[in-house]
Amino acid sequence: MRNLEQETTSNNPATSEWAKSTIDTLILRSPVSLHVSLAAMRATIDTTRYHTFQREFELASHFMRQPDFLHGVKSRLISRTTPTWSLPPSSLTQSQDWVRANIIDKGRYNEPLQQSFYMLEEGKRDLVTQERGLFKWSLPMEGTVLGHLMRGRMDGGGVRGTFKRKEFVEYLVGERLGKAGFERKLNYILDRRTMEDEDGQVIWKFDQSERVEEV
Repeated sequence: MRNLEQETTSNNPATSEWAKSTIDTLILRSPVSLHVSLAAMRATIDTTRYHTFQREFELASHFMRQPDFLHGVKSRLISRTTPTWSLPPSSLTQSQDWVRANIIDKGRYNEPLQQSFYMLEEGKRDLVTQERGLFKWSLPMEGTVLGHLMRGRMDGGGVRGTFKRKEFVEYLVGERLGKAGFERKLNYILDRRTMEDEDGQVIWKFDQSERVEEV
Protein backbone atom coordinates (compact mmCIF):
# COMPACT_ATOMS: atom_id res chain seq x y z
CA MET A 1 0.00 0.00 0.00
CA ARG A 2 2.88 2.37 0.76
CA ASN A 3 4.45 1.64 -2.63
CA LEU A 4 1.15 2.27 -4.39
CA GLU A 5 0.68 5.55 -2.52
CA GLN A 6 4.10 6.67 -3.73
CA GLU A 7 3.24 5.77 -7.32
CA THR A 8 0.11 7.95 -7.23
CA THR A 9 2.42 10.99 -7.47
CA SER A 10 4.38 9.58 -10.39
CA ASN A 11 5.25 11.92 -13.25
CA ASN A 12 3.89 9.26 -15.59
CA PRO A 13 0.10 9.82 -15.81
CA ALA A 14 -0.55 6.18 -16.74
CA THR A 15 1.39 4.92 -13.72
CA SER A 16 -0.31 7.39 -11.39
CA GLU A 17 -3.77 6.43 -12.63
CA TRP A 18 -2.96 2.71 -12.36
CA ALA A 19 -1.78 3.12 -8.75
CA LYS A 20 -4.92 5.09 -7.80
CA SER A 21 -7.28 2.58 -9.41
CA THR A 22 -5.42 -0.32 -7.76
CA ILE A 23 -5.77 1.28 -4.32
CA ASP A 24 -9.46 1.91 -4.97
CA THR A 25 -9.87 -1.78 -5.84
CA LEU A 26 -7.92 -3.07 -2.84
CA ILE A 27 -9.86 -1.07 -0.27
CA LEU A 28 -13.06 -2.74 -1.51
CA ARG A 29 -11.67 -6.20 -0.80
CA SER A 30 -11.55 -8.09 2.48
CA PRO A 31 -8.41 -7.00 4.38
CA VAL A 32 -8.21 -10.47 5.91
CA SER A 33 -8.21 -12.08 2.48
CA LEU A 34 -5.56 -9.70 1.14
CA HIS A 35 -3.25 -10.16 4.13
CA VAL A 36 -3.57 -13.94 4.11
CA SER A 37 -2.99 -14.14 0.35
CA LEU A 38 0.12 -11.95 0.51
CA ALA A 39 1.51 -13.92 3.46
CA ALA A 40 0.92 -17.17 1.57
CA MET A 41 2.75 -15.92 -1.52
CA ARG A 42 5.71 -14.82 0.58
CA ALA A 43 5.81 -18.11 2.50
CA THR A 44 5.69 -20.37 -0.57
CA ILE A 45 8.01 -18.49 -2.94
CA ASP A 46 10.78 -21.10 -2.57
CA THR A 47 8.61 -24.22 -2.23
CA THR A 48 7.56 -26.77 -4.84
CA ARG A 49 4.37 -26.25 -6.77
CA TYR A 50 2.81 -29.31 -5.19
CA HIS A 51 3.43 -27.81 -1.75
CA THR A 52 1.96 -24.52 -2.96
CA PHE A 53 -1.19 -26.29 -4.19
CA GLN A 54 -1.49 -27.98 -0.80
CA ARG A 55 -1.23 -24.63 1.00
CA GLU A 56 -3.84 -23.18 -1.37
CA PHE A 57 -6.14 -26.08 -0.52
CA GLU A 58 -5.57 -25.57 3.22
CA LEU A 59 -6.16 -21.81 3.03
CA ALA A 60 -9.38 -22.29 1.06
CA SER A 61 -10.57 -24.73 3.72
CA HIS A 62 -9.73 -22.30 6.55
CA PHE A 63 -11.48 -19.45 4.76
CA MET A 64 -14.74 -21.38 4.82
CA ARG A 65 -14.83 -20.86 8.59
CA GLN A 66 -14.23 -17.10 8.43
CA PRO A 67 -17.06 -14.54 8.60
CA ASP A 68 -15.70 -12.50 5.68
CA PHE A 69 -16.13 -15.42 3.30
CA LEU A 70 -19.77 -16.07 4.23
CA HIS A 71 -20.60 -12.38 4.35
CA GLY A 72 -18.84 -11.73 1.05
CA VAL A 73 -20.72 -14.49 -0.76
CA LYS A 74 -24.05 -13.31 0.63
CA SER A 75 -23.39 -9.65 -0.22
CA ARG A 76 -21.99 -10.20 -3.70
CA LEU A 77 -24.19 -13.02 -4.94
CA ILE A 78 -27.43 -12.83 -2.97
CA SER A 79 -28.25 -9.36 -1.64
CA ARG A 80 -26.08 -7.56 -4.22
CA THR A 81 -24.85 -5.09 -1.61
CA THR A 82 -21.42 -3.74 -0.66
CA PRO A 83 -19.81 -6.02 1.95
CA THR A 84 -18.85 -4.73 5.39
CA TRP A 85 -15.68 -6.60 6.26
CA SER A 86 -14.53 -7.67 9.71
CA LEU A 87 -11.54 -5.30 9.49
CA PRO A 88 -11.43 -1.72 8.15
CA PRO A 89 -9.37 -0.74 5.06
CA SER A 90 -6.88 1.00 7.40
CA SER A 91 -5.71 -2.46 8.52
CA LEU A 92 -4.05 -2.91 5.10
CA THR A 93 -1.15 -0.77 6.31
CA GLN A 94 -0.49 -2.84 9.44
CA SER A 95 2.92 -4.46 9.95
CA GLN A 96 3.65 -8.11 9.26
CA ASP A 97 3.96 -8.80 13.01
CA TRP A 98 0.49 -7.36 13.59
CA VAL A 99 -0.91 -9.40 10.73
CA ARG A 100 0.68 -12.58 12.04
CA ALA A 101 -0.74 -12.11 15.55
CA ASN A 102 -4.18 -10.74 14.71
CA ILE A 103 -5.02 -12.52 11.46
CA ILE A 104 -2.77 -15.49 10.64
CA ASP A 105 -2.47 -16.98 14.14
CA LYS A 106 -5.94 -15.90 15.27
CA GLY A 107 -7.58 -17.42 12.20
CA ARG A 108 -5.35 -20.55 12.41
CA TYR A 109 -4.44 -20.12 8.74
CA ASN A 110 -1.08 -21.85 9.16
CA GLU A 111 -2.60 -25.04 10.54
CA PRO A 112 -2.13 -27.99 8.15
CA LEU A 113 -4.92 -30.35 7.13
CA GLN A 114 -4.95 -34.11 7.48
CA GLN A 115 -6.24 -34.57 3.94
CA SER A 116 -4.09 -33.78 0.91
CA PHE A 117 -4.87 -31.99 -2.30
CA TYR A 118 -5.57 -34.63 -4.95
CA MET A 119 -2.45 -33.71 -6.95
CA LEU A 120 -0.37 -34.74 -3.96
CA GLU A 121 -1.31 -38.39 -4.30
CA GLU A 122 1.41 -40.80 -3.25
CA GLY A 123 3.87 -41.37 -6.06
CA LYS A 124 3.27 -38.03 -7.79
CA ARG A 125 4.84 -35.53 -5.46
CA ASP A 126 8.40 -36.58 -6.34
CA LEU A 127 7.96 -36.72 -10.10
CA VAL A 128 9.91 -33.80 -11.49
CA THR A 129 8.39 -34.20 -14.94
CA GLN A 130 4.91 -33.85 -13.47
CA GLU A 131 5.89 -30.63 -11.73
CA ARG A 132 7.49 -29.19 -14.83
CA GLY A 133 4.34 -29.99 -16.76
CA LEU A 134 2.42 -27.54 -14.59
CA PHE A 135 4.14 -24.66 -16.39
CA LYS A 136 1.77 -25.10 -19.30
CA TRP A 137 -1.03 -23.79 -17.09
CA SER A 138 0.84 -20.73 -15.82
CA LEU A 139 1.66 -17.30 -17.18
CA PRO A 140 5.34 -16.67 -18.00
CA MET A 141 7.72 -16.01 -15.12
CA GLU A 142 11.02 -14.15 -15.23
CA GLY A 143 13.01 -17.35 -14.76
CA THR A 144 11.37 -19.15 -17.67
CA VAL A 145 11.72 -16.14 -19.98
CA LEU A 146 15.40 -15.85 -19.09
CA GLY A 147 15.80 -19.58 -19.67
CA HIS A 148 14.51 -19.29 -23.23
CA LEU A 149 16.84 -16.36 -23.90
CA MET A 150 19.82 -18.26 -22.47
CA ARG A 151 19.13 -21.31 -24.61
CA GLY A 152 18.85 -19.23 -27.75
CA ARG A 153 17.08 -20.62 -30.78
CA MET A 154 17.61 -23.65 -33.00
CA ASP A 155 16.83 -22.83 -36.61
CA GLY A 156 16.29 -25.31 -39.43
CA GLY A 157 20.02 -25.80 -39.91
CA GLY A 158 20.67 -26.51 -36.28
CA VAL A 159 22.55 -23.24 -35.71
CA ARG A 160 22.36 -21.72 -32.26
CA GLY A 161 21.19 -18.11 -32.53
CA THR A 162 19.68 -15.20 -30.61
CA PHE A 163 16.35 -13.41 -30.64
CA LYS A 164 15.07 -10.06 -31.68
CA ARG A 165 12.15 -8.78 -29.58
CA LYS A 166 9.38 -9.38 -32.13
CA GLU A 167 10.47 -12.90 -33.07
CA PHE A 168 11.05 -13.85 -29.43
CA VAL A 169 7.49 -12.83 -28.52
CA GLU A 170 6.09 -14.65 -31.57
CA TYR A 171 8.13 -17.75 -30.69
CA LEU A 172 6.86 -18.02 -27.11
CA VAL A 173 3.28 -16.93 -27.82
CA GLY A 174 3.05 -19.29 -30.80
CA GLU A 175 3.46 -22.29 -28.50
CA ARG A 176 0.70 -21.06 -26.20
CA LEU A 177 -1.98 -19.72 -28.49
CA GLY A 178 -5.21 -18.96 -26.70
CA LYS A 179 -3.70 -18.57 -23.22
CA ALA A 180 -5.30 -15.38 -21.91
CA GLY A 181 -2.84 -12.75 -20.73
CA PHE A 182 0.29 -14.63 -21.81
CA GLU A 183 1.55 -12.08 -24.35
CA ARG A 184 0.76 -9.15 -22.05
CA LYS A 185 2.68 -10.68 -19.13
CA LEU A 186 5.57 -11.61 -21.43
CA ASN A 187 5.89 -8.06 -22.75
CA TYR A 188 5.68 -6.72 -19.19
CA ILE A 189 8.69 -8.87 -18.23
CA LEU A 190 10.61 -7.91 -21.36
CA ASP A 191 9.97 -4.21 -20.75
CA ARG A 192 11.30 -4.45 -17.20
CA ARG A 193 14.17 -6.89 -17.52
CA THR A 194 15.57 -6.65 -21.06
CA MET A 195 17.13 -4.21 -23.49
CA GLU A 196 18.18 -4.41 -27.15
CA ASP A 197 21.73 -4.24 -28.47
CA GLU A 198 22.83 -2.40 -31.59
CA ASP A 199 21.56 -5.28 -33.74
CA GLY A 200 18.14 -5.27 -32.11
CA GLN A 201 18.76 -8.52 -30.22
CA VAL A 202 17.24 -8.96 -26.77
CA ILE A 203 19.64 -8.82 -23.81
CA TRP A 204 18.70 -9.59 -20.22
CA LYS A 205 19.48 -6.84 -17.68
CA PHE A 206 20.97 -8.63 -14.69
CA ASP A 207 20.86 -7.03 -11.25
CA GLN A 208 24.13 -6.88 -9.35
CA SER A 209 22.78 -9.45 -6.91
CA GLU A 210 22.00 -11.95 -9.68
CA ARG A 211 24.39 -14.55 -11.02
CA VAL A 212 23.89 -16.32 -14.33
CA GLU A 213 25.10 -19.63 -12.89
CA GLU A 214 22.31 -19.64 -10.29
CA VAL A 215 19.60 -18.84 -12.84
